[in-house]
Amino acid sequence: MFSRGGFVRERTFAGAPAAADEAGRARFIARVYNMVFLSLAFATLGALVSMSSPGIALGGMLWVLIIAEFALIFVIHAVAKVPVWNLAALFGFTFITGLTLGPLLLAFASVNGYGPILQAFGTTAVIFGALAAFVTTTKKDLRWLGNYLFVGLFALIIWGLAGLFFNMGGVPPLIGVLLFSGFILFDVSRLVHQFREDEYVVATLSLYLDFLNLFLFVLQFFGGRRD
Repeated sequence: MFSRGGFVRERTFAGAPAAADEAGRARFIARVYNMVFLSLAFATLGALVSMSSPGIALGGMLWVLIIAEFALIFVIHAVAKVPVWNLAALFGFTFITGLTLGPLLLAFASVNGYGPILQAFGTTAVIFGALAAFVTTTKKDLRWLGNYLFVGLFALIIWGLAGLFFNMGGVPPLIGVLLFSGFILFDVSRLVHQFREDEYVVATLSLYLDFLNLFLFVLQFFGGRRD
């Protein structure tokens, strides 16, 4: 799982500037959703590359890529408002997450086949799309969920670490699905009510991470259903 706990995130709950006109806000939201789609495309490309050449993301190279991911998180925030460089950092990050995901998908497919992977991706897209559409169209302000979600995330991380050191069971996939579904509601609310138009890269990053983490838990759910 890609932990959001180590990511530098804007957590100010102040509203977006009141002067922003509704049409401009709609264009901004559409731009962010398009960039989320492009981010997923780069991640898919990265996954296909590493699945065709697994050695790219194994052994020592895997650790290099993981370190690069965390470094790029900080770079993205540092250059978030710098044209060209912000997109290069964002899409570089999403491509690398795809590279690190490839071997996991190969291992999953060797046991479960490729069908559940496609089903998990489709299910994730439906959940993400439905929740995003709900908040975007109703303009519900669910930013109040934030504190509860971050407490839940912290508990999930502790649970995962305890499982590693004390031979406990992993986090039940349904809990992860519910948690990151909540993060989608929270981050789309931030998109609708909070993010300024020059923060499109940070907004895209937040939603991309929501999608990615949700996908990983949905994937576990489909793998767990195999008899």
